[in-house]
Amino acid sequence: MPIPSSDGEEDLLLRDGGSIVHSLVLRSLTHDDVPAIKALCAASFPIQYPECWYAVVLSAISSSILAIDRRFEEVVSGALISVGLFDDEQLVAMMVAETKTILHCNPEVAERDVVVLQDRDIVADTGAHVVYMLSLAVAHPYRRLGLASRLLRHLLDSVCPFDHSSYNEIGCILCLQVVDNPPYPKAVFLHVLSTNTAAIKFYKSNGFVHHTTLL
Repeated sequence: MPIPSSDGEEDLLLRDGGSIVHSLVLRSLTHDDVPAIKALCAASFPIQYPECWYAVVLSAISSSILAIDRRFEEVVSGALISVGLFDDEQLVAMMVAETKTILHCNPEVAERDVVVLQDRDIVADTGAHVVYMLSLAVAHPYRRLGLASRLLRHLLDSVCPFDHSSYNEIGCILCLQVVDNPPYPKAVFLHVLSTNTAAIKFYKSNGFVHHTTLL
């Protein structure tokens, strides 16, 4: 059933019965996509990424510390997977993830005389490889069409050649336990605002479980 847009025109995505989803092109993000990436991030996330973030996430190999909105830091130190779904030339969904060892994850910090390990306590093996999801976003008109799940499956197929039927979540940290055979990652994890119930519901429906809540 077509749904009128704000200007009275029918949404072609819905009028076409959703078949346009199958015509979307999945490809790696490039520097030419930066303006579209910025627009999608601004519409999707409650934080403003610094300019250097966009350059780093499009690098094949990176080693930087990014200060984001003065509220937290992300350590980006490994190989990145940056992909997007495109409707013709329009970026409609994107995902950025990083593979690294657990030692390159956020270090422990002291809070009120209590040591908090943050990301490094996800797995006990200090040499284990993990996958950190930095970003997953879908443009509003294309939501609820399975695009986020498609990107997530692409990530798991790329880094975890195993049966995805059984998973294990991380302001919250959501975590997915995977295989125990190096060099395959032992966990896939991400951070999500504890107030973002829709995102938490999505990740849990895809097998992630809550690991810890960061104060």
